[in-house]
Amino acid sequence: MQLFTVVEISAAQAAIKAFGGDRAKLGELLDTLGGQASTSQEAPSLGTAIQEGLRRGRGAGKRGNRSGARKPAKEANGAAPPAPKAKEDGKRHRSSAEEVQAQKDKVLAIAAKLPAGFAKGNVAERIGGEFDPGRALGLLVDEGKLIRTGERRNTTYTVA
Repeated sequence: MQLFTVVEISAAQAAIKAFGGDRAKLGELLDTLGGQASTSQEAPSLGTAIQEGLRRGRGAGKRGNRSGARKPAKEANGAAPPAPKAKEDGKRHRSSAEEVQAQKDKVLAIAAKLPAGFAKGNVAERIGGEFDPGRALGLLVDEGKLIRTGERRNTTYTVA
Protein backbone atom coordinates (compact mmCIF):
# COMPACT_ATOMS: atom_id res chain seq x y z
CA MET A 1 0.00 0.00 0.00
CA GLN A 2 1.31 3.43 -0.90
CA LEU A 3 1.70 6.22 1.62
CA PHE A 4 0.27 9.66 0.89
CA THR A 5 0.99 12.90 2.66
CA VAL A 6 -1.89 14.83 4.16
CA VAL A 7 -1.41 17.57 1.57
CA GLU A 8 -1.59 15.08 -1.29
CA ILE A 9 -4.74 13.45 0.06
CA SER A 10 -6.37 16.86 0.57
CA ALA A 11 -5.42 17.94 -2.93
CA ALA A 12 -6.68 14.64 -4.34
CA GLN A 13 -10.01 15.05 -2.55
CA ALA A 14 -10.34 18.59 -3.87
CA ALA A 15 -9.55 17.49 -7.42
CA ILE A 16 -12.00 14.61 -7.31
CA LYS A 17 -14.73 16.88 -5.95
CA ALA A 18 -13.98 19.65 -8.44
CA PHE A 19 -14.08 17.37 -11.47
CA GLY A 20 -17.07 15.33 -10.24
CA GLY A 21 -18.20 13.04 -13.02
CA ASP A 22 -16.07 14.60 -15.78
CA ARG A 23 -13.49 11.86 -16.16
CA ALA A 24 -11.98 13.37 -19.33
CA LYS A 25 -10.90 16.55 -17.50
CA LEU A 26 -9.69 14.52 -14.55
CA GLY A 27 -7.70 12.32 -16.94
CA GLU A 28 -5.97 15.43 -18.35
CA LEU A 29 -5.10 16.50 -14.80
CA LEU A 30 -3.72 13.04 -14.04
CA ASP A 31 -1.54 13.17 -17.17
CA THR A 32 -0.21 16.56 -16.09
CA LEU A 33 0.45 15.56 -12.48
CA GLY A 34 1.42 11.95 -13.06
CA GLY A 35 5.04 12.67 -13.97
CA GLN A 36 5.70 15.28 -11.30
CA ALA A 37 7.87 14.23 -8.40
CA SER A 38 6.50 14.37 -4.90
CA THR A 39 8.01 16.53 -2.16
CA SER A 40 8.48 13.42 -0.03
CA GLN A 41 10.84 10.63 -1.12
CA GLU A 42 8.54 7.85 0.18
CA ALA A 43 5.26 9.35 -0.99
CA PRO A 44 4.01 8.88 -4.58
CA SER A 45 3.03 11.71 -6.91
CA LEU A 46 -0.19 13.71 -6.58
CA GLY A 47 -1.46 12.07 -9.76
CA THR A 48 -1.09 8.66 -8.11
CA ALA A 49 -2.91 9.98 -5.04
CA ILE A 50 -5.82 11.12 -7.21
CA GLN A 51 -5.94 7.76 -8.98
CA GLU A 52 -5.97 6.02 -5.59
CA GLY A 53 -8.80 8.33 -4.52
CA LEU A 54 -10.81 7.36 -7.60
CA ARG A 55 -10.16 3.70 -6.94
CA ARG A 56 -11.38 4.03 -3.33
CA GLY A 57 -14.35 6.24 -4.13
CA ARG A 58 -15.01 9.97 -4.21
CA GLY A 59 -12.75 10.88 -1.29
CA ALA A 60 -9.21 9.54 -1.07
CA GLY A 61 -8.68 8.13 2.38
CA LYS A 62 -12.08 9.38 3.44
CA ARG A 63 -13.74 7.51 6.27
CA GLY A 64 -17.18 7.76 7.72
CA ASN A 65 -20.50 8.05 6.02
CA ARG A 66 -20.34 5.85 2.93
CA SER A 67 -24.08 5.36 2.72
CA GLY A 68 -24.64 8.85 1.38
CA ALA A 69 -27.03 9.65 4.18
CA ARG A 70 -27.58 13.30 4.91
CA LYS A 71 -25.86 15.08 7.74
CA PRO A 72 -28.16 16.25 10.53
CA ALA A 73 -30.12 19.34 9.55
CA LYS A 74 -29.07 22.66 10.99
CA GLU A 75 -31.44 24.94 12.78
CA ALA A 76 -32.49 28.26 11.23
CA ASN A 77 -29.65 30.12 12.95
CA GLY A 78 -27.06 27.75 11.42
CA ALA A 79 -26.32 25.87 14.63
CA ALA A 80 -26.60 22.11 14.90
CA PRO A 81 -29.78 20.81 16.53
CA PRO A 82 -29.49 20.25 20.26
CA ALA A 83 -28.46 16.79 21.41
CA PRO A 84 -31.13 14.70 23.14
CA LYS A 85 -31.12 15.38 26.84
CA ALA A 86 -30.39 12.50 29.17
CA LYS A 87 -32.08 12.07 32.50
CA GLU A 88 -30.23 13.20 35.57
CA ASP A 89 -29.14 9.62 36.28
CA GLY A 90 -27.51 9.46 32.83
CA LYS A 91 -29.93 6.97 31.31
CA ARG A 92 -31.71 7.79 28.09
CA HIS A 93 -35.45 8.28 27.98
CA ARG A 94 -37.45 5.17 27.09
CA SER A 95 -40.96 5.80 25.83
CA SER A 96 -43.76 4.26 27.86
CA ALA A 97 -46.46 2.14 26.24
CA GLU A 98 -48.80 5.14 26.27
CA GLU A 99 -46.20 7.37 24.59
CA VAL A 100 -45.50 4.74 21.94
CA GLN A 101 -49.23 4.39 21.23
CA ALA A 102 -49.56 8.18 20.92
CA GLN A 103 -46.62 8.21 18.49
CA LYS A 104 -48.19 5.42 16.43
CA ASP A 105 -51.52 7.28 16.32
CA LYS A 106 -49.81 10.47 15.20
CA VAL A 107 -47.75 8.67 12.52
CA LEU A 108 -50.81 6.82 11.22
CA ALA A 109 -52.81 10.07 11.00
CA ILE A 110 -49.98 11.70 9.03
CA ALA A 111 -49.57 8.61 6.83
CA ALA A 112 -53.26 8.69 5.91
CA LYS A 113 -52.77 12.19 4.47
CA LEU A 114 -49.67 11.27 2.45
CA PRO A 115 -49.71 9.71 -1.02
CA ALA A 116 -48.88 6.01 -1.38
CA GLY A 117 -45.16 5.31 -1.42
CA PHE A 118 -44.13 7.88 1.19
CA ALA A 119 -40.79 7.68 3.00
CA LYS A 120 -39.90 7.96 6.68
CA GLY A 121 -38.53 11.43 5.96
CA ASN A 122 -41.93 12.62 4.77
CA VAL A 123 -43.43 11.68 8.13
CA ALA A 124 -40.47 13.12 10.05
CA GLU A 125 -40.90 16.50 8.31
CA ARG A 126 -44.52 16.73 9.41
CA ILE A 127 -43.74 15.64 12.98
CA GLY A 128 -41.20 18.44 13.22
CA GLY A 129 -38.53 16.69 15.27
CA GLU A 130 -40.83 15.79 18.15
CA PHE A 131 -39.70 12.15 17.87
CA ASP A 132 -38.16 9.76 15.35
CA PRO A 133 -40.98 7.98 13.49
CA GLY A 134 -38.90 4.85 12.78
CA ARG A 135 -40.13 2.80 15.71
CA ALA A 136 -43.76 3.77 15.16
CA LEU A 137 -43.55 2.95 11.44
CA GLY A 138 -42.05 -0.47 12.21
CA LEU A 139 -44.74 -1.26 14.76
CA LEU A 140 -47.49 -0.14 12.37
CA VAL A 141 -46.04 -2.44 9.69
CA ASP A 142 -45.98 -5.32 12.21
CA GLU A 143 -49.64 -4.60 13.06
CA GLY A 144 -50.56 -4.66 9.35
CA LYS A 145 -51.70 -1.02 9.26
CA LEU A 146 -48.87 -0.02 6.88
CA ILE A 147 -47.21 -1.90 4.04
CA ARG A 148 -43.43 -1.59 3.74
CA THR A 149 -41.79 -1.87 0.32
CA GLY A 150 -38.05 -1.82 -0.40
CA GLU A 151 -35.05 -1.85 1.89
CA ARG A 152 -32.89 0.73 3.61
CA ARG A 153 -32.87 4.04 1.73
CA ASN A 154 -35.40 2.74 -0.78
CA THR A 155 -38.00 1.91 1.87
CA THR A 156 -41.46 3.28 1.16
CA TYR A 157 -44.72 2.90 3.04
CA THR A 158 -48.36 2.71 2.01
CA VAL A 159 -51.43 2.68 4.23
CA ALA A 160 -52.96 -0.82 4.15
